[in-house]
Amino acid sequence: MGIPALLALSGFLLPIQAGASSAVLKPFTTNGCTGFPDGTTRSPTLWRHCCVHHDLAFWAGGCRSFRDEADLELKRCVAGTDSRLTALIMYIGVRIGAHSPIKLKGERWNNGWQDGRSDRQPLSVADFQSISETLLSNLPADLSPAEASAFLSALQKQIRQPPACPETAEE
Repeated sequence: MGIPALLALSGFLLPIQAGASSAVLKPFTTNGCTGFPDGTTRSPTLWRHCCVHHDLAFWAGGCRSFRDEADLELKRCVAGTDSRLTALIMYIGVRIGAHSPIKLKGERWNNGWQDGRSDRQPLSVADFQSISETLLSNLPADLSPAEASAFLSALQKQIRQPPACPETAEE
């Protein structure tokens, strides 16, 4: 079964707008909780899945409000593992990183795109198609098909909500 069939079965087809995205999207990769433990000594991967989902959002990118939501979701996810203090520490860390002029290589927002897009650039329908096809054709071991499907569904809702990037409406 090809990617278009997978997308159609998953319910991820959006109306295609004229013109395809010229941006190149790298395959999604993750290293878990970059620079932070993936869990506790008793449960070494306790919140790794939270970090993988956060990495996925960083890879796909979009406007700044999407990043803010991804950071909040990381905090909620880690807190859901009964690690509220860890969740707060991680959240503060990612928010400081958001405003730091120094970025770890490959850890910036929109890091999947090779065109150097800004954190204010909204995702288009063509971008969503690229994200869907690239993710589903190169699914990493850290991400189940169900998790990929849930991510794509949430991303699709974000793209459809007008305005997709409220901060771009002000400029």
